[in-house]
Amino acid sequence: MNKNLYPIFLIIFTAIFTVPAKAQQHDFVITNNGDTVQCKLKFAFFGGAPSYQTDTLGEFIKIKSDKIRYFRSFKDGKTRRAAKAVYINGSKKRRFIDIVQEGEIMMYKMVQTGYNYVQTTTWYAAKGTDTLTELKTSAILATTSRKSRKEFLKDILKDKPEIYDKYVADDSFSFAAIGDLIYLYNTTPPIKRSAWKLEY
Repeated sequence: MNKNLYPIFLIIFTAIFTVPAKAQQHDFVITNNGDTVQCKLKFAFFGGAPSYQTDTLGEFIKIKSDKIRYFRSFKDGKTRRAAKAVYINGSKKRRFIDIVQEGEIMMYKMVQTGYNYVQTTTWYAAKGTDTLTELKTSAILATTSRKSRKEFLKDILKDKPEIYDKYVADDSFSFAAIGDLIYLYNTTPPIKRSAWKLEY
């Protein structure tokens, strides 16, 4: 090797092999006892709760809400899917609902396919409880009135006046506006509009 090129080669070699490796994210579940367990998650083709496998389990076991309360999977270092077992639509049994945003205000979504394969998306929110309240839906009919859902959003935002005032001033109840408000509530401003969508 040309002696004049050796220092340059050494610098490049050092730079390549001394860059800190990005920490690998592992799928995990949280049990109803509060234990966090690293695992491998496998999802069914038609959706629903996945199955999980640990180093000590020889087979995949279906995730059920009587034993597991939360799961999160990763792909390429980013969250692929996260869900929590919650109460919804007056049910006395918990079911897994996908999480849109996590924080003091939790936001969830349910996507359903109806007649002629038309999909509807419904967002739910909860603050300090595992019982969800419908917040926004693309369906023609909602389970509660628009007025009551707007009042619910006011109620969960009101302890942060700057966010509450923005909601009142903007007077928008779109999916994007709701997502921005809850992101602002759960994080420290300022942010770019709809920046929360990059989280998942």
